[in-house]
Amino acid sequence: MVRLGGNGRPGQSGTIRVGFGHPGTETLTDAKMQLVFSLAGKQALPADMPIPPVVAGNQYLTATIQVPTLGDQVIVCFSAFDPRVSQRRRWRQVFMSSQSSPVYLAFNAGSEATLTPDSNGPCQ
Repeated sequence: MVRLGGNGRPGQSGTIRVGFGHPGTETLTDAKMQLVFSLAGKQALPADMPIPPVVAGNQYLTATIQVPTLGDQVIVCFSAFDPRVSQRRRWRQVFMSSQSSPVYLAFNAGSEATLTPDSNGPCQ
């Protein structure tokens, strides 16, 4: 489960807060999270979230990052080594932004999340 929120407006700099949880009981290792912001007519901008490399089962974590340009769409990729299948896996979901106040930016799921083997390629 991932929740996103932020301060700012699309096309401007801002702060993004991410809350995420791992509902399983196993510990995930070598964890990484990347956000990719898209704004119509602009180049996509990736941002690496500062998360711990080990995520215990049933743990809920939060992270905050300052980004130079917020988008009206953000792709979230969370990857980690999953001991249940003995391989790295990537969870990916697209979120759409909506301005809920002059300074607060909300993000709503724009697609169903996918879980695939992780190729260590860029989040897109």
